[in-house]
Amino acid sequence: MQLHLVMREAKRFITLIIFAYERWQGKETRQMIDPCLTNEPYSIERITRCIHIALLCIQEDRKSRPHTSSVVDWLNNSFDTPYRCS
Repeated sequence: MQLHLVMREAKRFITLIIFAYERWQGKETRQMIDPCLTNEPYSIERITRCIHIALLCIQEDRKSRPHTSSVVDWLNNSFDTPYRCS
């Protein structure tokens, strides 16, 4: 029974990743953002940036994923993320 629950949760997680990636590719990230988080003018840009970084971190090919130091820099500063999600 426990394995069944784990598999079901894993499937939901993968579905969420696919949903996020498709929205990112279609430049429809606003569909993923809860409207209550967009009260500040810069919020959408910051949230979109975090989504981009998150998608980079979970790429299927581990070699394509950024180093932790890059992620920390991107989150702490306004550096452009030089990667594209593959």
